[in-house]
Amino acid sequence: FGKTWIKLGNVPTNPTTFTGSFNEPHCLELSDGKILGLIRNDPNSHEYKTRQPGETDFTMYQTISEDGGTTWSEAVPLGFHGSPPHLIKHSSGTIICVYSFREKPYGIRVMISQDNGKSWAYNYILRDDGVHPDLGYPSSVELSDGSILTMYYQKLNSADEKCSLLFTRWKLPI
Repeated sequence: FGKTWIKLGNVPTNPTTFTGSFNEPHCLELSDGKILGLIRNDPNSHEYKTRQPGETDFTMYQTISEDGGTTWSEAVPLGFHGSPPHLIKHSSGTIICVYSFREKPYGIRVMISQDNGKSWAYNYILRDDGVHPDLGYPSSVELSDGSILTMYYQKLNSADEKCSLLFTRWKLPI
């Protein structure tokens, strides 16, 4: 299992922007069979040709596949700071995405969608006490009582210290 892989397709992007910095995608199969994909865009590794409307430093792009990942919609910026994404579908039907926020106040944030990613309510704060922008890579799981456990790394007291593995347990609505 998993010994061989095949490439199904590419995610198209706006040809006026540099796409070499897209990385760390996360996907979620929706109840209608479509696949929702969010992709990290890291500006530190390139210079923009032209920014798309809504594009910010360290942002997420969104794409959808309606055929199991063979073809994808053009990736579009969500228009706010934060990345990389981690998606789950809550038992309530809410799509939850946790992400790092590497501008002051540094921390871990959440965005939610009630309409399968057509729109997002974002910048719900799980934690905003980071002492350094090197934090994140959050990952969430829904627990049996409907609460969500989100794990991530963060420096607790000083930018010079080693990172700690931390978690936040929380509930919808946040």
